[in-house]
Amino acid sequence: MKKKGAKLGQINGAVAGAWVITILALFYGQLTMGWVEWGSIALATVGIISWKTTGDAKKAIIWSNVAIFMGSFPEFAIGYRTPEQENPWAWSIWLASCICALCAVRKWDIANALQPLTFTAIEATMVFLVVIRPLL
Repeated sequence: MKKKGAKLGQINGAVAGAWVITILALFYGQLTMGWVEWGSIALATVGIISWKTTGDAKKAIIWSNVAIFMGSFPEFAIGYRTPEQENPWAWSIWLASCICALCAVRKWDIANALQPLTFTAIEATMVFLVVIRPLL
Protein backbone atom coordinates (compact mmCIF):
# COMPACT_ATOMS: atom_id res chain seq x y z
CA MET A 1 0.00 0.00 0.00
CA LYS A 2 2.85 2.37 0.80
CA LYS A 3 4.44 1.61 -2.58
CA LYS A 4 1.19 2.63 -4.31
CA GLY A 5 0.96 5.84 -2.25
CA ALA A 6 -2.11 4.79 -0.26
CA LYS A 7 -2.88 6.46 3.06
CA LEU A 8 -1.90 4.11 5.88
CA GLY A 9 -3.95 5.18 8.93
CA GLN A 10 -5.98 2.02 9.52
CA ILE A 11 -3.25 -0.34 8.40
CA ASN A 12 -0.76 1.22 10.84
CA GLY A 13 -3.16 0.54 13.71
CA ALA A 14 -3.82 -2.98 12.45
CA VAL A 15 -0.11 -3.76 12.19
CA ALA A 16 0.53 -2.41 15.70
CA GLY A 17 -2.36 -4.51 17.02
CA ALA A 18 -1.11 -7.59 15.18
CA TRP A 19 2.34 -7.19 16.74
CA VAL A 20 0.84 -6.95 20.24
CA ILE A 21 -1.25 -10.07 19.59
CA THR A 22 1.77 -11.90 18.16
CA ILE A 23 3.90 -11.10 21.21
CA LEU A 24 1.10 -12.14 23.59
CA ALA A 25 0.54 -15.33 21.57
CA LEU A 26 4.23 -16.20 21.85
CA PHE A 27 4.00 -15.97 25.63
CA TYR A 28 0.50 -17.32 26.26
CA GLY A 29 -0.59 -19.13 23.08
CA GLN A 30 -0.25 -22.68 21.88
CA LEU A 31 2.56 -23.53 19.49
CA THR A 32 0.39 -25.05 16.76
CA MET A 33 -0.11 -24.17 13.14
CA GLY A 34 -3.14 -25.42 11.25
CA TRP A 35 -4.12 -25.24 7.59
CA VAL A 36 -5.46 -21.70 7.98
CA GLU A 37 -2.18 -20.37 9.34
CA TRP A 38 -0.07 -22.13 6.71
CA GLY A 39 -2.52 -21.10 3.98
CA SER A 40 -2.40 -17.47 5.09
CA ILE A 41 1.39 -17.51 5.08
CA ALA A 42 1.38 -19.14 1.64
CA LEU A 43 -1.04 -16.56 0.20
CA ALA A 44 0.95 -13.64 1.61
CA THR A 45 4.12 -15.20 0.18
CA VAL A 46 2.46 -15.56 -3.23
CA GLY A 47 1.61 -11.86 -3.07
CA ILE A 48 5.17 -10.84 -2.23
CA ILE A 49 6.67 -13.07 -4.92
CA SER A 50 4.21 -11.85 -7.58
CA TRP A 51 4.94 -8.25 -6.59
CA LYS A 52 8.70 -8.74 -6.77
CA THR A 53 8.59 -10.64 -10.07
CA THR A 54 6.12 -8.32 -11.84
CA GLY A 55 6.74 -5.02 -10.06
CA ASP A 56 2.98 -4.67 -9.52
CA ALA A 57 2.33 -3.91 -5.83
CA LYS A 58 -1.42 -4.36 -6.36
CA LYS A 59 -0.89 -8.12 -6.53
CA ALA A 60 0.72 -8.13 -3.08
CA ILE A 61 -2.16 -6.03 -1.74
CA ILE A 62 -4.76 -8.40 -3.17
CA TRP A 63 -3.06 -11.60 -1.98
CA SER A 64 -2.36 -10.11 1.45
CA ASN A 65 -6.01 -9.19 1.88
CA VAL A 66 -7.11 -12.65 0.79
CA ALA A 67 -4.72 -14.05 3.42
CA ILE A 68 -6.13 -11.69 6.07
CA PHE A 69 -9.70 -12.76 5.28
CA MET A 70 -8.73 -16.43 5.27
CA GLY A 71 -6.97 -15.95 8.60
CA SER A 72 -10.30 -14.81 10.05
CA PHE A 73 -12.01 -18.15 9.46
CA PRO A 74 -11.11 -19.57 12.91
CA GLU A 75 -12.55 -16.44 14.52
CA PHE A 76 -15.71 -16.82 12.43
CA ALA A 77 -16.02 -20.40 13.66
CA ILE A 78 -15.68 -19.28 17.28
CA GLY A 79 -18.23 -16.52 16.73
CA TYR A 80 -20.62 -19.05 15.19
CA ARG A 81 -20.19 -21.78 17.83
CA THR A 82 -19.87 -19.69 20.98
CA PRO A 83 -20.98 -16.09 20.40
CA GLU A 84 -21.45 -15.61 24.14
CA GLN A 85 -17.66 -15.84 24.61
CA GLU A 86 -17.11 -12.81 22.40
CA ASN A 87 -17.49 -9.18 23.41
CA PRO A 88 -20.27 -7.70 21.27
CA TRP A 89 -19.28 -4.12 22.15
CA ALA A 90 -15.69 -4.66 21.06
CA TRP A 91 -16.75 -6.12 17.71
CA SER A 92 -19.33 -3.36 17.19
CA ILE A 93 -16.82 -0.61 17.97
CA TRP A 94 -14.28 -2.18 15.62
CA LEU A 95 -16.92 -2.35 12.88
CA ALA A 96 -17.75 1.32 13.47
CA SER A 97 -14.05 2.17 13.10
CA CYS A 98 -13.92 0.21 9.84
CA ILE A 99 -16.94 2.09 8.52
CA CYS A 100 -15.18 5.35 9.42
CA ALA A 101 -12.09 4.13 7.56
CA LEU A 102 -14.27 3.40 4.52
CA CYS A 103 -15.69 6.92 4.68
CA ALA A 104 -12.13 8.27 4.73
CA VAL A 105 -11.08 6.50 1.52
CA ARG A 106 -10.18 9.26 -0.92
CA LYS A 107 -9.37 7.18 -3.97
CA TRP A 108 -11.40 4.03 -4.64
CA ASP A 109 -8.78 1.71 -6.06
CA ILE A 110 -7.09 -1.51 -4.92
CA ALA A 111 -4.27 0.24 -3.07
CA ASN A 112 -6.53 2.54 -1.07
CA ALA A 113 -9.83 0.70 -0.63
CA LEU A 114 -9.22 -3.05 -0.50
CA GLN A 115 -7.76 -3.17 3.00
CA PRO A 116 -10.57 -1.15 4.65
CA LEU A 117 -13.12 -3.16 2.66
CA THR A 118 -11.55 -6.43 3.85
CA PHE A 119 -11.49 -5.31 7.48
CA THR A 120 -15.09 -4.10 7.24
CA ALA A 121 -16.20 -7.46 5.80
CA ILE A 122 -14.46 -9.31 8.64
CA GLU A 123 -15.91 -7.10 11.37
CA ALA A 124 -19.39 -7.12 9.80
CA THR A 125 -19.30 -10.92 9.72
CA MET A 126 -18.33 -11.04 13.39
CA VAL A 127 -20.99 -8.50 14.38
CA PHE A 128 -23.56 -10.61 12.56
CA LEU A 129 -22.36 -13.79 14.32
CA VAL A 130 -21.94 -12.28 17.79
CA VAL A 131 -24.61 -9.56 17.97
CA ILE A 132 -27.32 -10.15 15.38
CA ARG A 133 -27.49 -13.94 14.97
CA PRO A 134 -28.12 -14.66 18.69
CA LEU A 135 -31.16 -12.35 18.52
CA LEU A 136 -32.74 -14.22 15.59
